[in-house]
Amino acid sequence: MIKIFLKPIALMLVAAIAVIVMISVFGANKRISDDANRGESDFSAAVNIGEKRPYCVLIAGSDAASGLSDVMMLAAFDRSEERACILQIPRDTYAEYGNDYFKINGIIQALGADGACDFFERSFGVEIDGYISLDLKGFRAAVDAIGGVEMTLDKSFKYSDPAQNLYIDIPSGKQVLDGERAEMLVRYRSGYARGDLDRLDMQKRFLAAFFVALREKTNPLNIYRIASSVLPYLKTDIAPNELVSLGVKLLSLDGERACVVTLPGEDVISEISGGSFYVVSKQGTAELLERSFGGDIDFFDREELLLHPSLDSFKKIYRKKIDARIVFLSELK
Repeated sequence: MIKIFLKPIALMLVAAIAVIVMISVFGANKRISDDANRGESDFSAAVNIGEKRPYCVLIAGSDAASGLSDVMMLAAFDRSEERACILQIPRDTYAEYGNDYFKINGIIQALGADGACDFFERSFGVEIDGYISLDLKGFRAAVDAIGGVEMTLDKSFKYSDPAQNLYIDIPSGKQVLDGERAEMLVRYRSGYARGDLDRLDMQKRFLAAFFVALREKTNPLNIYRIASSVLPYLKTDIAPNELVSLGVKLLSLDGERACVVTLPGEDVISEISGGSFYVVSKQGTAELLERSFGGDIDFFDREELLLHPSLDSFKKIYRKKIDARIVFLSELK
């Protein structure tokens, strides 16, 4: 795939990309390298992307200190313009790429964006049409450009890490989050019982709130301001006309036709290294990908790239049927 760098002159693109780029920046603070070329309810009763293959986009963001991806998602857009579904891929997901086994959060650093797309096509059995990346400055700019995001938080969030220059201090209660506090919220994970999995749930809530704010506040009068704020931080290999088409679809959706789902699986501690990993459920993930991402259930992970070959605890989760659970944006408060 040929990389295309969008220019600020493409002002109307912001309406097309605002939701997509917002998804891409949870926890991100470094761009992908330039070497790339390319209430819950049962999923069985939920979203069906449509009869034709959906348009699938890999979305990623990286940590500036380590270069590891804090966020990785796969977004599927209904070509009939009726549905959208976002798959959250936990950063500790176990995977083999290159000549060893790693957490999935190192794949962009190791293979580049094009290599990451190839890996997911090979293991997930899903055709990926392109990728999108936005750095942390772009995240803050996008939130500020729409005048902030209103949320009601049932607890306060406090955390300090001088090594990362990360300081989080958000009070509880109803409030409008500016870009700085929105960044704090979507990066916070140390105080959660389930760590990164609980952070993914909070990111779902923020996405829903951002979606509402975007639909209410985006109009022809502020498109220039939002575009000027966001586009300098965006990298993608998707052609501008395709990006416009995706954005038009997203902005036409209501919260009952847009959902977020976390990759089916469970946490586990490696008997070898003592490190924490997230192991996918093969059957649950294959069914999810076939239903909403155009995947082939018989093709999913034929090479077992998502399974350690010798750890019984990993095999137990991998072979366990764990149903995917989705959250519609309209359900999130």
